[in-house]
Amino acid sequence: DLRSSPTPRYDLLGPDFFRRGQGYPMIPVQTSRGCPRKCDFCSVPQVYGNAFRTKTVAQVVRDVEAAKAAAPGTLVLFADDNMFINRRFARELLRALIPLKIRYMAQSDIDIARDPELLSLIKDSGCMMLLVGLESLSEDTLKTVDAFKARALGGYEAGVRRIQEAGISVLGAFIVGFDGDTLETFTRIAEFVERTQVFPQVTI
Repeated sequence: DLRSSPTPRYDLLGPDFFRRGQGYPMIPVQTSRGCPRKCDFCSVPQVYGNAFRTKTVAQVVRDVEAAKAAAPGTLVLFADDNMFINRRFARELLRALIPLKIRYMAQSDIDIARDPELLSLIKDSGCMMLLVGLESLSEDTLKTVDAFKARALGGYEAGVRRIQEAGISVLGAFIVGFDGDTLETFTRIAEFVERTQVFPQVTI
């Protein structure tokens, strides 16, 4: 139950830990744990379970304020693996973040691209970049990963563009080394990156 989770002791890190150019570039805040998706490669369901649990909005605001006090001006990293999967909680939280005037990065699946109101709130609350788990550009591979991602593949490019048009950069996360991957896999990723201008993250 994350509602009993204490605020992290960011103050113990000291100001030098986040010194610009020399220290850690982001300060992490966690709003939730668990993910109902069951992606084959992912450790999150094994570590945190499939049940999506959240802190209260007031807790998150408290934690963000503590992070800001420990590292003024530092980019916040929301460490949730799929921060906006509970749309009702996400909207309430994003509205509460707007007055805090933070800049942050978060992680999501591509499904948020179908929700213009949510994208607007994400931008207005200070989001600079979203890591979006695309994983593969092969439908056969995605079917072995997660049925949701296989169904979403046809909308990857349009979804990325909608996020970008909302004023949010996209870090596209890919995985290589699946059983069906070939040298062509790298070419397809490179061409996708060139077409969409996502920032690529490629994991073996």
